[in-house]
Amino acid sequence: VALAEGEERRRGAQREAKTTAVSLAMAVTGRGWQLGRPQFSVGSASKPTIDAEGMFHWPVVVMYPEVMASDSIEDFHEAVTVGAHLDQMFGPDAPPLDWDEAGHYSRSRVELYYLAHAGKPLTEDQMVEVFMGQPPSDFVENGPQRFGTKQAVWVRADEGDALGEVLQRPDHVIPGVPVFFAVAADTDFRTRFLA
Repeated sequence: VALAEGEERRRGAQREAKTTAVSLAMAVTGRGWQLGRPQFSVGSASKPTIDAEGMFHWPVVVMYPEVMASDSIEDFHEAVTVGAHLDQMFGPDAPPLDWDEAGHYSRSRVELYYLAHAGKPLTEDQMVEVFMGQPPSDFVENGPQRFGTKQAVWVRADEGDALGEVLQRPDHVIPGVPVFFAVAADTDFRTRFLA
């Protein structure tokens, strides 16, 4: 009897997880977002959540390629602008970055980029698998393309755009969770990074 009850609880939890995953996948597709094969997670968060108002909250990774470091935003609301988060991260009340001895990464100089056409979008069924913590089935990807109309290029995220708007761009394929690359304006590194 105890084994049967345990099995029933496990099946119930699986059904609930699948229902949640299907809802997430349908909502991602409904917003016009494209999800690719997961490449990053933020702590224990590897997928978005939806609040009572039906709004997405994404875990987000911010990479600093100049120093091979990263930060994370555990809860980036889809309606909050990129600039609002930059204000929090780099504003006058924000702690300085330990590695930024030159002070290049100030609020007025930080720019965020994403890699356009970074990967192949998943189907809705593959998204369900990913949101259930499984690898996407029947998925083959050769990585970003270097040439052609779908070549991977750096695109600056407009600070006035909400996260949801940035994710809706036709060239944006979310690598599991949104990932942005922070560089400082007017630096040699930025010039090399964007070349």
